[in-house]
Amino acid sequence: NKDTLTLRLWRHFQTQEFNFTDDIESIAQQFNITARTLQRRLQQEGTSFQDEIKYFRTQQAKQLLSNKQLTICEIAYQMGFNDNSAFHKAFKRWTDMTPKEYQVSCKQLN
Repeated sequence: NKDTLTLRLWRHFQTQEFNFTDDIESIAQQFNITARTLQRRLQQEGTSFQDEIKYFRTQQAKQLLSNKQLTICEIAYQMGFNDNSAFHKAFKRWTDMTPKEYQVSCKQLN
């Protein structure tokens, strides 16, 4: 039950008002370590800052899309995208589905 840096990072993402435009330097500073140390420790755990950000963003986007309380455009903005098409492309790259396709698939499960 080791408290890994990856788990601490995830807790940080979930409990703080995480801004998806935050960079590794600002996050490392919040952990009182350098960006290089953060990178090195995550690498020792078999991951990277970029991988964790991508995975967290994917999970957040999926959660928001499945709730359907926000429009896709609102979700895109909340996820740190300046326009809907950039979010659409990123979500498609992450999941092989468009945001709308994901919403439809969630609706079919309910």
